[in-house]
Amino acid sequence: MTVVKKTVALHPIMDSYVRKLHAILIDKGWDATYSTALNLMMLYQILDVVERGVHQKVAELLNNFLQDEGTIAEIKQAERVEEYVEENRERIHERSMVWQQPGTEAAVSVRARDVVKRKTVKTV
Repeated sequence: MTVVKKTVALHPIMDSYVRKLHAILIDKGWDATYSTALNLMMLYQILDVVERGVHQKVAELLNNFLQDEGTIAEIKQAERVEEYVEENRERIHERSMVWQQPGTEAAVSVRARDVVKRKTVKTV
């Protein structure tokens, strides 16, 4: 199985339908995850298009989606934020471990606009 990314930004409508399908699969007794539901939905759509072709109205709606710059920008922004958080999660965790070590001193730098405040924290 190929894992392309840990995260994929989905439009809220798409997410809603994936969650509904996920719930239906679980209600029917399948040991399904969110990824299973998403893969099933995508596979169905691919096979349906291969079998019946693309209906003109569907093609128009898909084209409208691709031309909706606001929605596309929102999806890209959500993906970039999640990628940034993922990339920095380990560093954030490592830095937070310093605060949990008894008897250590650490300086915290907090940037508020262009002002840098320094505080020294001592644990007992």
